[in-house]
Amino acid sequence: MVENALNINGTIHYFNVSTDYLLCQIDDQSEKVLRSFYQLDEDNKDIIIGKIKECIKEQRYESVAADPMPLKKTGTDSPK
Repeated sequence: MVENALNINGTIHYFNVSTDYLLCQIDDQSEKVLRSFYQLDEDNKDIIIGKIKECIKEQRYESVAADPMPLKKTGTDSPK
């Protein structure tokens, strides 16, 4: 078991990838984001996390704004 862990650890260092990437848990773009994020200091990490939260909030707002609103009943019937 320990030998397998050492083999995996050696492989991720040799190819300079994360275990998630090696195990096909994330794609290339996500791997690039993680590698870049790891290089940031704590202050810049906090800034990036804040920006991501802003983008998620905007995305939710745009999604809700794009949803068609159901028509409300006015209490009157249209003539047939």
